[in-house]
Amino acid sequence: MFNLQVISQLQPEFGIRLYEVKVESQRQRLNETRQQLSDIVRDVIKWKYSYECVSLVASSNDVIFLDLFASAYEFDRQLFWRLRPFIVTGVPLQQLRGLLLKHWVLFASGSMVLRVPEEREKGGRLIEIYTHLPYGPEEGGRDVRVATWSQHRGILTTLEREKYRIRQPTDGQWGSLNDDGTWTGLVGQVFRHEADFAVGPHDVTEVRSKAIDYTANLIFDARKFIVAQNRAKVNPWGFLFPLSPKVYLGILLALCLMAVMTIAVGKRYIQLSLGTYAYAVTFHTYRLLLQQGLTMNLSRISERLLVGSWLVATMIICWSYSSNLISLLAVRYAPRPIQTIRDLLNHKTLIVIFPRRTSLSDYLFSVESGQLKEVADLSKMGRYIDLPFWEFPQGMETYVSKGTHIMATDTIDARTMIANYFSETGRCQFYIAREAFVHYVLAMVAQKGSPLVAAMNKRIRAVFEAGLYQYWLNKNVPNSTSCDHMPSTFTVREPLSLANIWGLFVLLLSGLLLSLMIFCSEIISAKLRPYL
Repeated sequence: MFNLQVISQLQPEFGIRLYEVKVESQRQRLNETRQQLSDIVRDVIKWKYSYECVSLVASSNDVIFLDLFASAYEFDRQLFWRLRPFIVTGVPLQQLRGLLLKHWVLFASGSMVLRVPEEREKGGRLIEIYTHLPYGPEEGGRDVRVATWSQHRGILTTLEREKYRIRQPTDGQWGSLNDDGTWTGLVGQVFRHEADFAVGPHDVTEVRSKAIDYTANLIFDARKFIVAQNRAKVNPWGFLFPLSPKVYLGILLALCLMAVMTIAVGKRYIQLSLGTYAYAVTFHTYRLLLQQGLTMNLSRISERLLVGSWLVATMIICWSYSSNLISLLAVRYAPRPIQTIRDLLNHKTLIVIFPRRTSLSDYLFSVESGQLKEVADLSKMGRYIDLPFWEFPQGMETYVSKGTHIMATDTIDARTMIANYFSETGRCQFYIAREAFVHYVLAMVAQKGSPLVAAMNKRIRAVFEAGLYQYWLNKNVPNSTSCDHMPSTFTVREPLSLANIWGLFVLLLSGLLLSLMIFCSEIISAKLRPYL
C-alpha cells in the first residue's frame, strides 16, 4: 500500500523536510505513486521561490521507486530546470546505467547520482558520483563517473574534457518559420535536436522564442543601409557653382538698376543721343562688374556716389566668386545623398537588397503601415531583391559599388564587409547610412529547456563585464575602424587638366561664335542699308 507521510518538518530560516514513500508493484498503485511523487516535486519547487537555496535528495535502493521519481520529475518540463535533484542509491552499476540512459532529460539538467555500494573495499567504502551527458559526440550521449570519495583519499574528480562537433545547415540560413510549422537553418537544427546549441548570434524574436531558448544578450545593434560613396570629381561647369542662381539673378537686376539710376542722375553730353548714352552707361557698368576699370567722366557728386557704391558691391562679389571657385577646384566634395529611409523612397531608381529568409525580411513584410511598409512595397515596383547572407560581400562589390543598389544589413556585418573590402583594395568606397530603421538584440540559441543556457549565461556576462567581447570583435576584423570616419571633402593638390575646365572653353567658344554672327550681321546690314 502506498503511504506518503511527512516524517519531520523544520521551518525556521533554514531546515529539512522529510518524506517517506512506500511503493507496491501493482500497476494501479504505481500510477498513484507517480502522481503523489509529482505533488511532492511541485511542493518542493514552491520552496524554491521562498528560499535562496533548496536541494532535493531522493534516497532508495529500489529501482522501481527511482524510475517513478524520475518520471514524476520529468512530467512538467517547464519546471524541472529550476531544481536539480540528487539521488543517493546503492543499486548495482548495470541497473544504474539503464536508469541514467532512460531518464536523460532529468540528468541533462545537471542532476547527479551518488552511488554508495553495500560492500566495502579494503581501504574503506568508495562512493561514486555519476551523471549522464546527453550532449557529446556519441549518439544518445553517455553516462560518466564525475567524481569519487573515500575516507582516505577524499574527493577525486574523474571527468575528462569533452569533445564537440560542428554542424552547418545545408540551406545556409539563420532560421525562419515555414508555413507548415517547420524551421530552417540553424534554428531548425536546434529545434529538431540535431544540434545542442547554435552560436549565431541570432535575433531575439517572439516567434523563435517559442521553439528555442536564448542565452543572455550578446549585442545590441541596429540595421542600416550600405551605400556606395560617390567619387569626388571636379565638375567641368564648376565655375558657375560659386554663386547660386538667385545670386546671378540679383546681380543682373542690380546691373540694370544701376544703369537706369546712372542715366537718370548723370550728365549727358549734347552731342550724344539718349540711346548712345544709355548704351555707354550700361557698358561701363558692366566693365566695373568685371573689374575692367572706369573710363566715364563723372562730373556730378551724385554720379560719383552711385558709381562708388556699385564699385564696392562688385569688388565684394568678385572676391567672393574667386575664393569660392578656388575652394571648389582645390577641395572636392563627395556627396552622400542616402542617409534615411525617406531618402531611399524619394529616389526614383535606387534598388534595395535585403537578406533572404531572415528575421529582418520576415519583419519587413509583416509591417502594415509606415515607412517600412513603403520599403516592402518596393518589391512591387521591381526595386527590391533578396540575396542569401553569404552572398552579401560579393553583392556589395557587384551591385552596391555601381551606385544603383543599396544593401540593408546589421551594422556589425556592414562594418566587417567594408573593413574587408578596404583590406583588399585600400579604398573606402562605401559608407553606412546615418539612420537606423530596426533595432534588435542578438544572442545564442539552445534547445528548449537546455541546461547549457545557464552555463553559457554565466560566462557571457563575465566576458562582457571584462570588455573582452568588443575587444575580440575589433581585434579579429582587420581595419575595422579605417572607414568609420571617412571625410566627405578631399583636398586635391594636382594641376588642373582639360577634363576639369573644358566647360569654360565651351563658354568661350560660344561667345566667339555669337560675336562672329553679330559681326557678320552688321556687315550685311551695312551693305543693304543703301537699298532700304
